[in-house]
Amino acid sequence: MQQAVTTLMIGDVRVRALVDLDGYALDLAHVFPDASPEQIDPHRSWLEPTYIKDKELYLVVRSLVVEVDGRVILIDACVGEDKERPTRPLWNHRQASGYLERLAMLGLKPEDVDVVFCTHLHTDHVGWNTKLDNGRWVPTFSRARYLFGRKELDHWMAQPDRATVAGGALVDSVIPILDAKQADLVDDGHDLGKGLVLKGLYGHTPGQLGLDVRRGNDRALFVGDAMHSPLQLAMPELSTCFCTDKAQARATRMAFLEAAVEDKSWLVPCHFRGPLGSKIKRNGKGYLFAER
Repeated sequence: MQQAVTTLMIGDVRVRALVDLDGYALDLAHVFPDASPEQIDPHRSWLEPTYIKDKELYLVVRSLVVEVDGRVILIDACVGEDKERPTRPLWNHRQASGYLERLAMLGLKPEDVDVVFCTHLHTDHVGWNTKLDNGRWVPTFSRARYLFGRKELDHWMAQPDRATVAGGALVDSVIPILDAKQADLVDDGHDLGKGLVLKGLYGHTPGQLGLDVRRGNDRALFVGDAMHSPLQLAMPELSTCFCTDKAQARATRMAFLEAAVEDKSWLVPCHFRGPLGSKIKRNGKGYLFAER
């Protein structure tokens, strides 16, 4: 099932969803090994069936298409096609996904994209960076500058076996962008202009970055994988099995959740199904949706 296109306005900034996979199921206990069924059960009434059901966690994998001041910024490039992903059978040598067709439904062509910002370099955030062309991986978005966090890239490039890094994504979805000289390495605080600033959200990976958008009286934080599920609103202390540093990920998440309440800002995660953004309110030791 594919999720319907949704739109979020942040002042005059338009954000739209470009879905690669919806209803992607993972084992709940595997993703959140530190949460017991007894801790999760009280929250099932509002999480089921969209976000969890029985023993499964449901995610969406999508890009976020940001249109601002005549520019098109694509945040996170999902799974891609033709990639060798043996540990993820649904992603392995995937074809005919319809991703580029759905981009066309937004009225855009790959060459219309000015910037591709990868919050981090996990497989499901860089796959569409490249496409297979006569046996070579070439940039999908031929005119775009690709933004990679410098700290993030340094971490993965330092690994001894690049072929296995991030499930192979470094070799087929990142290094070809470097070779094509379309990559810009960026850091916490990098200014994209007119109220768009990159923000360090470390913990899930050593160098994950988010995007802080402030336009007029509106504010939003694109949080990448600093949150995977609304369960982490109710239990913000929960980090996933995918996090490099669970304690740092927890501290990062709790800081921006508290700031989101104070600032009344939109949170825009990558993997929450349904609306693109949410405003939140405090609820005991956790949080709940306040506006979507």
